[in-house]
Amino acid sequence: MSNLINNAFEVLPNGEGKILVKIRLHEQDRIYITVEDPGKGIPLKVFSQIGVGGASFNEESGRGLGLFHARLTICDWSERLRINSEVDIGTKISIDLVRTKEPIWFVPKIKILNKQTVIIDDEQRIHEYETSVLIIYLYLSMGLK
Repeated sequence: MSNLINNAFEVLPNGEGKILVKIRLHEQDRIYITVEDPGKGIPLKVFSQIGVGGASFNEESGRGLGLFHARLTICDWSERLRINSEVDIGTKISIDLVRTKEPIWFVPKIKILNKQTVIIDDEQRIHEYETSVLIIYLYLSMGLK
């Protein structure tokens, strides 16, 4: 997920705009996730190479592993990943997963006791976004509006 969101950040016009992430449960056994950006879209000439290892289109330093890994993982789970994109309009990536029971090690809630958190990410924009989301969460959890 973080890679899909990171890719969406990278294509925001002038770094501005909103990325829409939706997660919804369907009929108690399927989970639909979408990541949608108002970026530049994926040109048809490179669309067939999307998700191929080593193919990078928006970053000079990109290694082309992010979407490749996401596609590989989702296909390994026998699930579906769809990409809908229109040049100059944006891209919507949809993931359709089977809902499974949480593993025994799963932690359903994380409580931050000392309000000190470390965010580790190799992409500065994601780090800044996660920090801002965490600040908003803490602000709201203290009952401030």
